[in-house]
Amino acid sequence: MKKYAYIVLFYFCSLSLAEAKPSTEQLYQQAIEIIMSDEEQALALFHQAAEEGNALSQFQIGRINDWNKENYVTAHKYYELSAHQGVAIAQLHLGALYKDGKGVPQNFSKAYFWGYMSKLNDGPSVGARMLSVLSTKLTSQEMLNLQKDARKCLRSKYKTCS
Repeated sequence: MKKYAYIVLFYFCSLSLAEAKPSTEQLYQQAIEIIMSDEEQALALFHQAAEEGNALSQFQIGRINDWNKENYVTAHKYYELSAHQGVAIAQLHLGALYKDGKGVPQNFSKAYFWGYMSKLNDGPSVGARMLSVLSTKLTSQEMLNLQKDARKCLRSKYKTCS
């Protein structure tokens, strides 16, 4: 099951690889090729690319720490770096950490904000379910304000995000 999840995630992440720098793209591709056999080696390559700002590598470090290592503080750090570069799936995962209070204090407003950001960026449809759950935790006015903040964040190219 984990291998299937990796394949699906890598497919979605590779859709926006064209935007990566050539050197970080090569590191990312190497990591993708070896992750099935040696996660630690792949993680080291992801770290090299992430240090140079590669958003997809930052997402992968977050995902590995979230799913495989249950190190939610580190997952939050890397999801946030990737989310602030517009990676929709990272935005969704960041929202989920806030929703569940994993690695960060539980915060339904931040969870909704990042879930909505993912939606604005055509993120995975599973995000609609998270937004639906969160809509029972927030008032209509809170959600409208968060949607407004998310659109403002997107227009500013992530310079004014919460």
